[in-house]
Amino acid sequence: MSSKEVLALIQKLETEGYARETVRKTMMLARQIFRYAIRKGFIADDPTDGIKVKTPKKQRRIRWITTEELNKVFEAGDELYPHLNHVFRFLYYTGLRKSEMMSLQWSDIDMETGVLSVNDSKTHSNDWRSIMKDTITMNYNDLATSFQVENIRLKMVRYASEHGISATGREFKASLKTVRKWVDRYDGTRKSLTDLSRRPKTSPNQIPKEVEERIVAYRKRYPTLGARRIKDELGLSCSHVAVHKALQRNGLVKKHRKKWRRKRDLRAIKEEMRTFEKIQVDVKYLNDIPEFYRDLIRHRLPRYQYTARDVRTGFTFVSYAREFSQTNSVNFMLKLAFSLNQMGIDPKTCLIQTDNGTEFVSGFRSSKRSICEAVVESIFAGHRTIPPGACTYQSDVESFHRRIEEEFYRTERINSPVDFYKKAATYVLWFNWMRYNRYKKGSPMDILCCSDGLPDFIPLTAIFPVLLDGITPYILKLGGYHVPLPDRYRLDFS
Repeated sequence: MSSKEVLALIQKLETEGYARETVRKTMMLARQIFRYAIRKGFIADDPTDGIKVKTPKKQRRIRWITTEELNKVFEAGDELYPHLNHVFRFLYYTGLRKSEMMSLQWSDIDMETGVLSVNDSKTHSNDWRSIMKDTITMNYNDLATSFQVENIRLKMVRYASEHGISATGREFKASLKTVRKWVDRYDGTRKSLTDLSRRPKTSPNQIPKEVEERIVAYRKRYPTLGARRIKDELGLSCSHVAVHKALQRNGLVKKHRKKWRRKRDLRAIKEEMRTFEKIQVDVKYLNDIPEFYRDLIRHRLPRYQYTARDVRTGFTFVSYAREFSQTNSVNFMLKLAFSLNQMGIDPKTCLIQTDNGTEFVSGFRSSKRSICEAVVESIFAGHRTIPPGACTYQSDVESFHRRIEEEFYRTERINSPVDFYKKAATYVLWFNWMRYNRYKKGSPMDILCCSDGLPDFIPLTAIFPVLLDGITPYILKLGGYHVPLPDRYRLDFS
């Protein structure tokens, strides 16, 4: 490798957007490698010799002293060094360094114009200083934005009473209008030298008091209504902006809750629920996972996963189906009730929540209940569907679908249908017993052990997934046109 190639490498790294420090460390590593090769006799010359990468000079962060910090400095100076506290104030208001202050001469101060010149300033080009031609000049506009502006205005008023308006303007580098304003406002108190409020004296377009009282009472009665809804329902002639301002004046506008705060509040609500009080049920399509699709076709694996997950503990039940139908939904509900009975939990204490899919309910235009709804309401405590389009209502079971896709379907390779069911059962067992959930602060089994409704014994047959199409004969008495699965699709686990 030649020095020309080393320079080309440096140029390539800089062109690709690497930081100068990264390029420098790369060259340091290359230099060490070449020197080691020279010591071992592999090469004769170091191609990096004489090549340097300049490091950019770090820019200092501008640090502003706050009013609270300045008050503490002045208070400490008054207490510890009362004879030097005027020096601290002088340094703050002029912005001088200590060395610049110590080198001042009487000739640098012009008493007539009130100008202090610093001719021996050590300002460098990279330092930010309010200096023009090595001269620091203090005027009223600079001082008015600094600390204790009332003191400066008081000095200006007193100076004007002795020397006149024009001389005061020249002395404090202020306009004659500014000097006259504070001279006219001063009534002998410091309060008169503070800035007045710019709020209008009168507001002719402000809504009447009785209308504002109606708005406040209606908002307290319905705290979730916004300004537009209140305006429309009360039939007000004012704008929704005026209604919003009325709510603001009365402290009835709540800040928008952040996402992390909503999740924390929802977590607290879920922690108050009983175990298996609400179970979310959903179906996951398996034929849209690219990594799993080849095994699904090769081994004729089921295309749908039926999932039920407890909201409180996260305990999950899984089964599979080849057909997307209400019959398999009924099969899964019966399997879920059977598993809960095996765990010693009464299904009558569990509420089932699903989406509005046709595998669970009838269409929106149908007034009849589906067979799945009838079975759920007869076995469980009830059946609840989420509002249309409210996908977050099924967040617990949807999060499990995302996890099992990432950790199982996209990772494991399937050798046979029996191998698929064995690996699926192992994953469900590991998820319920071993996998730690940071949101729920423990695995489902850990949360179940800490609850009052812990079953004495949980048989593995209650957890293992099954093929729902194979148990159709057991529900033929419920009606429908579905027939049992042919024997060639049945699996023998004996």
